[in-house]
Amino acid sequence: MPAKEKTPECSVAQLLAGKHEDFMFFQLPNSLPSHPPDVKQEPNITQLQNQTQQQKQTASNNLDLDEDEDQKSSRQYCTLSTLPEGQIGTLKVYKSGRAEMWFGQHKLAVNKGTQVGFLQDVVSVQVDEESKSGSMAVLGHIGHRLVCTPDLESLVRQRKT
Repeated sequence: MPAKEKTPECSVAQLLAGKHEDFMFFQLPNSLPSHPPDVKQEPNITQLQNQTQQQKQTASNNLDLDEDEDQKSSRQYCTLSTLPEGQIGTLKVYKSGRAEMWFGQHKLAVNKGTQVGFLQDVVSVQVDEESKSGSMAVLGHIGHRLVCTPDLESLVRQRKT
């Protein structure tokens, strides 16, 4: 059996320098520490009535302040499915080789992920709902995996302030 070719070990900074032609897979957490996108919808009359009824019930029930704080903090997070298309953050690579992805004021540490033993491809799919048809194009293989993890220390510091 022929020996399997080994890819040379690269640091995150070397991968992000743009000298590699492989696609990179960025693994992000399901819930991101950033503000959800603002979707501007004009409220209709029933929504306004429901909001005023909820506000009256909230005032009459005398909810604890802890519950209000939990609601506020839960609103500060968004999921990948609620993010708009396009750029979601800024990738910073330092001279030391350390890399971070910034989402507004929140940062995620970028580290190399484990290489998988199976083939993964990047595919572009376009679906035409009217004609119930579509097209698919294979763009290439995923060469490297990068895992983005939240910086818990900075999140705790922000929570305390």
